[in-house]
Amino acid sequence: MTGSLTTVQFESFPYLKKLCLAENVLTSAIPSAIGTLTSLQILDLSYTSFTSSIPTEIGLLEELKYLSFRNINKVGKISSALPTEIGLLRSLEHVDIAYNEVTGTIPSEIGTLESIQFMDIGGNKFLQSTIPSELGNLSSLKILHAGLSKIEGSIPTEIGRLSNLEVLNFSVTPLTSTIPSEIGLLSKLKTLYLVWSANISGQLPSEIGMLGNLEDFYLDGTRIMGGLPSEIGMMSKLSAASFGSCQLSSTIPSEIGNLQALTMSNLQSNNLHGPIPSEFGRLGLLKYLVLNKNDLTGTIPSEIGNINTLEQLDVYDNQLVGSVPGVVCDLTNSTEGGVLSSIVADCELTCDCCDTCVD
Repeated sequence: MTGSLTTVQFESFPYLKKLCLAENVLTSAIPSAIGTLTSLQILDLSYTSFTSSIPTEIGLLEELKYLSFRNINKVGKISSALPTEIGLLRSLEHVDIAYNEVTGTIPSEIGTLESIQFMDIGGNKFLQSTIPSELGNLSSLKILHAGLSKIEGSIPTEIGRLSNLEVLNFSVTPLTSTIPSEIGLLSKLKTLYLVWSANISGQLPSEIGMLGNLEDFYLDGTRIMGGLPSEIGMMSKLSAASFGSCQLSSTIPSEIGNLQALTMSNLQSNNLHGPIPSEFGRLGLLKYLVLNKNDLTGTIPSEIGNINTLEQLDVYDNQLVGSVPGVVCDLTNSTEGGVLSSIVADCELTCDCCDTCVD
């Protein structure tokens, strides 16, 4: 469908509950008369061609539950600030304004959206804002995406009040913050993405171990430093732990062997030292063990040969000595059920089964 909405008499539809115009070539401004649709519960203008701001009259839609302006004009043409009137939408459960050119700040009034469960403001490269502390009032919020934006400043401690949060994504932002210890209060959190937010620094708080439901934990490209807290071993549902290209500089805690759900461990490109813990051999679901480009010493523990699910083992660019144990090489034998298809080690190690060695 093509055309404009400027001639539509919206006031003629006082009982309209659903307006879905997604993926149509609708040009001109989003009409302010849309505010007369006072019974509206669903408004979806995503992937359309509107070229305007979000009208302040949006705040008149008191029954609205679902609002999507995602990727307007497919390259982002909502180019104004979020109106403070958005805080009047007390029934709103889902808001998606991702991949536009929203400017200005996140209004503190957002903290009044007491019913909100899903919020995506990511991909707005001109949204230069701190995270308002009022965000902590959104006790119903389950999913928060704010990556690929210019949100800056600190992760507020009030984030620990989001007791129903399951997904948190602050990836690729200029946030200059440590990870607050209050993160440990997010007992329902399943996914945490902070990748390539290069100014997030400091140490991982020990309270991270309280995230007993966390499944996916990605910190790649941050400036997290120091050690992995031993409390990480309490994260019983953790499946993917990716901390590559950080500034970790400790030994790998033996408690990592408690992570019985772990399928991927990426610790490459840090400053980790000491031995590879033999406790890795207790991880019966592990598929990818990536430890290259550290300062690990000693030998490759034979217990790695207990991981029958292992598909990739990268240990090059370390200070390891000796040989790759025969029981590890046995994992490459597909006729015996082995699935290990890639072992990359330093050429100084004796290895009869490595497909690649690195000088």
